[in-house]
Amino acid sequence: AGARQAAESMALRPRQWAARHVSAAAWATAVMGCRESKAVMGSVEAWVRPCSKLGQDGQQALANIVWAFAAVQHRPDDLEAYSAVASTCSGFLPQEAAMLATSFLALRLPKTSPFWGSLVEQCKTWTDPRAVSQAWWALAGTGVEVDFAALAATPSFEVVLQSTEASAVLWSLTLLTRPPPEVVRRAAEACGRLAPTMPPKALALAISACQALRLPVVAYEARATQLLDQDLPLEDVAGAARVCDLLRLRHPALDRLAMRACAEGAGLGFKQQVAVLGACATLAVPCNPLAAEVRSRLLSGGYRQDSASVLSIAAWALAMLGEDPAGEARLHLLRTVEHAQPGEEASRWLQVCESLEIEGHDVEKFAASLPPLAQESSVSQTHMRVSAALREMGVEHSIEVPLGRRVVDIFIPDKNMVLEVDGPSHFTLCGQLSGQSLFRNRVLEAQGYTVRSLALKGLSRKQDLEMALKPLLGDAC
Repeated sequence: AGARQAAESMALRPRQWAARHVSAAAWATAVMGCRESKAVMGSVEAWVRPCSKLGQDGQQALANIVWAFAAVQHRPDDLEAYSAVASTCSGFLPQEAAMLATSFLALRLPKTSPFWGSLVEQCKTWTDPRAVSQAWWALAGTGVEVDFAALAATPSFEVVLQSTEASAVLWSLTLLTRPPPEVVRRAAEACGRLAPTMPPKALALAISACQALRLPVVAYEARATQLLDQDLPLEDVAGAARVCDLLRLRHPALDRLAMRACAEGAGLGFKQQVAVLGACATLAVPCNPLAAEVRSRLLSGGYRQDSASVLSIAAWALAMLGEDPAGEARLHLLRTVEHAQPGEEASRWLQVCESLEIEGHDVEKFAASLPPLAQESSVSQTHMRVSAALREMGVEHSIEVPLGRRVVDIFIPDKNMVLEVDGPSHFTLCGQLSGQSLFRNRVLEAQGYTVRSLALKGLSRKQDLEMALKPLLGDAC
């Protein structure tokens, strides 16, 4: 109601509003994620026009307003005008300029905008490590041509390497097509050195970056275990769950994190609750109370309307865990989603569709609107090795066979059997099948197939492979 009144007042009595009032209303509305956010942002955009109103004395107001636009995915028609004002204003604090950069990135400001060039020059002299890491993230994400090797030779980069913000810089390098090897090395070394003191969120970023850059993550495992053995503050709960997810670490503390995320949800926030639920789903950790809480918030509309990626994770996690009776929450979300971004988000929605289809719901129309998943263009050497062993055992089979929405590793038609060849990524560190692998098996079994999982660990010899296959296949061989 307050947001609605603010939008109406701005439109009807604009002279009573100063820039600081407008930016405060925009910021608060975005933080709360209330239903009236779009209306408020429309009024803010109308009030600000022309952007020169914010001029030299409105740096903080401009930063707050652009951040709010990005938070609710409201892209103003004259975004270039906002960036032009930001480019010409002097006196921005590093935190304000960095916030503008990440907001313009989210709003897809063209890389030809002068703002990016001015940002490069500004951040060379900054001494705030968080501001520097955000600037690197925005510059890498927007695709603007920047000599990152030269930028790494400035004092600001050295400042970052002395703080845990090095993890954010390392992650920003994963966004580059060809990250400078020397810069990657220095950032990775800094992260490894700082790992023993990293908070969960920074640790998760460092692990994720190392995995994307194909760097070892052993240096972070001890810190992860140390953190999970502690009684963490509430703001670190989601980060710790994310660390478990990335390391495939089915730690006993994950149960405790899920209970806290449920009991203290009001202080934690919906996005963080979903992050914990997603980790539980990946690692196949039952968390009925948290799943029920997330499901209830989805059905009641108690979530930020703009977080499309978060909603896809919530729906996907409920599907993995089988914690959405009658598919109510998942069907509700399908009706609210306008489109899915290609990649992980589309993959999650397709799996949600699978879960609904095996429960008897018709979601073909929505599934058809999703971008197709990229499929492997060639059969892996591992599959070829297993196939050779099956041939020698006299088992007729096919490799990489499409069944429904999935492509299965090996199909044995005589027994209507699917043989999934599961490498290390399909298991948690303690050797249990991951949530996704269990869900895959559940979907295929619901479609009438017999599913067997072949764990490849320790099967490098031909004799060992054949010995492992025989009990799985039964009289098929």
